[in-house]
Amino acid sequence: PQPPWDAPPPTATPAPEGVVRVLASWRGGEEAGFLLVAEAFEARTGITVEYVSNAEVADGLLAEIEAGTPPDIVFLPKPNWLTELASANAIPPLPETAARALQAHYAPAWVALVTYDGVPYGIPFRANSKSLLWYRPDRVETETPPATLDELDALADRLAARGTVPFSVPARDGWPLTDWFENILLAEAGRTTTEALAVHRTSWMAPDVVAAAERYTTLLEDRHLLGGAQGALELALAESTDAFVQGDAAMWLGLGPVMKNALQKQPDVQFGRDVRVWDFPANGGVVGIVDTAVALNARPETTALMIWLATPDAAQLWVEAPPEQGYFISPNRDVPLDAYTDPLQRTEAAQLQQARTFVYDLSDRLPRLLTADVEAGLQRLLREPEALREVLTALERTAAREQGIYTSSP
Repeated sequence: PQPPWDAPPPTATPAPEGVVRVLASWRGGEEAGFLLVAEAFEARTGITVEYVSNAEVADGLLAEIEAGTPPDIVFLPKPNWLTELASANAIPPLPETAARALQAHYAPAWVALVTYDGVPYGIPFRANSKSLLWYRPDRVETETPPATLDELDALADRLAARGTVPFSVPARDGWPLTDWFENILLAEAGRTTTEALAVHRTSWMAPDVVAAAERYTTLLEDRHLLGGAQGALELALAESTDAFVQGDAAMWLGLGPVMKNALQKQPDVQFGRDVRVWDFPANGGVVGIVDTAVALNARPETTALMIWLATPDAAQLWVEAPPEQGYFISPNRDVPLDAYTDPLQRTEAAQLQQARTFVYDLSDRLPRLLTADVEAGLQRLLREPEALREVLTALERTAAREQGIYTSSP
């Protein structure tokens, strides 16, 4: 769906005194986890939190606005929506007290993520990393993480030369390949280029983007893939994690919740012993997803909840909740890592808290038709790495059509 702020929404009508309405996509156990946070806020302040769930946040926000009952706070699943809202003056900046809480409890990478034109607008409350490189120590036979893409490529070459498959890559659906490309792009070109490509302020034919695509074809070359290129293109996500957990490949790139599900199906394979994790070698850069709280007004009750959401105490309530209340990771650096009872989640939390750079998932930010072309192009490059320039030229044409023509002039 199109974001509801293509046309600026009307000014939010203040909610009844002493009530804060919150819109997010969480349901089931995740909703229960957030309600623990909300109930603690209510007990501390006497302010009631009314929670509204909608799997499609953009549609839900538009419906609430049209009904004349806009929420006070919305958890945006895409940080670029924050930029669109802020640039349209549709949301107020964080009040000074909430901004101070943000600065106190979050690393600069996270403050930058929710800042527009030098002003912070939101609280990054829940996140997941897509820069976790899982490995089987019995296959890799080293505990030294690759520090650069050159070292990762060399490791894959050594494994392939001795008959060990380096990577289990689920390429059947296309989108897991975008995670590989995005991590490589961040490592090769940095945050500025990655952010610019998302909004077509740089070209798909720019030298650093071409270099990232070339690295993609080298890392994911046929002999590095479980089943070769053709086998990878037939491999679904769950099949790829199962194969990795069973030891058919040495490494797998992807989300913690996905790996946790795979390990739960193989109880004799333990995280920390049989499966471990490295940071993807991107010099402290992390690609991921995040739910960001933004306020639609500056009512005292709204501000109070925003301040609470920025505190480690609020996040820790969900961190310590039973597993059935959602796989929750907080990027708040003051949530103690030992609050995570699951060592897998603790490892992911450490990476997110310490990230030097955080970039939101690129493909989720692109127009739908461009995302489809990126996925298809990355699939084609597994089969035909020699088609790289042709693929990137086609992506540049789609980006120009969907996002506007790129120009290098100021």
